[in-house]
Amino acid sequence: MKDFSDVILCMEATESSKTEFCNPAFEPESGPPCPPPVFPEDASYSVPAPWHGRRPRGLRPDCRFSWLCVLLLSSLLLLLLGLLVAIILAQLQAAAPSGASHSPLPAGGLATTTTTPTITTSQAAGTPKGQQESGVSPSPQSTCGGLLSGPRGFFSSPNYPDPYPPNTHCVWHIQVATDHAIQLKIEALSIESVASCLFDRLELSPEPEGPLLRVCGRVPPPTLNTNASHLLVVFVSDSSVEGFGFHAWYQAVAPGHGSCAHDEFRCDQLICLLPDSVCDGFANCADGSDETNCSAKFSGCGGNLTGLQGTFSTPSYLQQYPHQLLCTWHISVPAGHSIELQFHNFSLEAQDECKFDYVEVYETSSSGAFSLLGRFCGAEPPPHLVSSHHELAVLFRTDHGISSGGFSATYLAFNATENPCGPSELSCQAGGCKGVQWMCDMWRDCTDGSDDNCSGPLFPPPELACEPVQVEMCLGLSYNTTAFPNIWVGMTTQEEVAEVLSGYKSLTSLPCYQHFRRLLCGLLVPRCTPLGSVLPPCRSVCQEAEHQCQSGLALLGTPWPFNCNRLPEAADLEACAQP
Repeated sequence: MKDFSDVILCMEATESSKTEFCNPAFEPESGPPCPPPVFPEDASYSVPAPWHGRRPRGLRPDCRFSWLCVLLLSSLLLLLLGLLVAIILAQLQAAAPSGASHSPLPAGGLATTTTTPTITTSQAAGTPKGQQESGVSPSPQSTCGGLLSGPRGFFSSPNYPDPYPPNTHCVWHIQVATDHAIQLKIEALSIESVASCLFDRLELSPEPEGPLLRVCGRVPPPTLNTNASHLLVVFVSDSSVEGFGFHAWYQAVAPGHGSCAHDEFRCDQLICLLPDSVCDGFANCADGSDETNCSAKFSGCGGNLTGLQGTFSTPSYLQQYPHQLLCTWHISVPAGHSIELQFHNFSLEAQDECKFDYVEVYETSSSGAFSLLGRFCGAEPPPHLVSSHHELAVLFRTDHGISSGGFSATYLAFNATENPCGPSELSCQAGGCKGVQWMCDMWRDCTDGSDDNCSGPLFPPPELACEPVQVEMCLGLSYNTTAFPNIWVGMTTQEEVAEVLSGYKSLTSLPCYQHFRRLLCGLLVPRCTPLGSVLPPCRSVCQEAEHQCQSGLALLGTPWPFNCNRLPEAADLEACAQP
């Protein structure tokens, strides 16, 4: 039998078991506080609440775990967002150079300034607008060349006045207003001068159809007045010898209003001439004005001498001769005679190559053309000179620098069958006298080479100075021996020639390379004769190379660099070489 207990349901107990949710934040300030649960005082035990309203005794809701989750998720989200922003910025920075607008030329050339007293260089089309407005100068260009668009400015070779670097190629575009023309002056020049400016050079080209002017050496050219508003200037150096380069300025002038320096001669076409080009026997101006009034300029200087003997001397003889002189004495005696010429009290400015003040003596050949017997300067008198024909020309020229006492000279005509040579001289078979010290020296002093015919008992066979050709580019020519030093181009050894040619291996790609190679090697590595003298390449070698290579070089923007008329014609096998 089961025991039953009475179960009494009290409404108060039921209501007291309800779960109350109170939050002071949402209660009115004046509202009553949460009511405490009410339990009957006489209740001996509690009636268990329904399961859905049951709360474990001693446990409260823990919200700290929820806030921790929210914090972790927020941090992770912020980290991902920062990573995404970094990736986007990196992509934008990488894409900026390709989308930016750049000028095809630097905004300013090396060492470029303007006469405006500001810190900015000549403004170029590619200069950013922000830099122009703020007045901040562009950063210096690490390379040479550039666009020069100001009305005036300066530019120079890299590192000037220190030596320029090897393998340099600089291009300056000078652009002024279209209604103006460009005037250019090279103030200083020191560029390697070899073989018609073939290696290091400065090229000036007024565009679009202007002629090309190529410059090298140490003498700056005269002022250049153009009719163009655009001038292209190119500076090129090879891998070997360097100089100090150049320094130049330009300015925009009205067309036809150019000028020349105070020491330059001005032609009617605004062509400027250096003083040495005035009254030099060649008309450099189109109207020949540079060769007029020369007798008045050089009174008592030069003339025609037709007697069988005579004397002439420099102006102000035994005193300081004038500057900028050009005197020419033409000596002509009856046919069938030769001329003996001797200098006295010789005193001119000394220089190794006689480039400043000098005397040149020419004689006529059987064809009537003049050939150079020699150029002389310094304090040592020229040797005893004898012509092989009946005409001589003596040219005396001075510069604007050092002056000295000058010279006097006498000449005497004699029958060509007689021997006028002195006791310490030997006669050349073609005429003329040479000192004994010049005989059998392995250099051709007589025009016919008879001074090196040393098979007689007086002179033992000489020790030949010929050496095998070792320059790689010049192997396989019609000859295999050469002699150095090469006085034509100023090179002392074959190693020096090989070093120069190593920078021009690209020439092998030219279709005319074999023709150009014969000419270049004939000049740099000349043929050595059995007597030890050297022969230049024949004029026909140069002309053939010019004919074959001129069009190809024109495509590269390079004109033909040689004057073939300076080389001898192949009149006989002993005059020149056919490499």
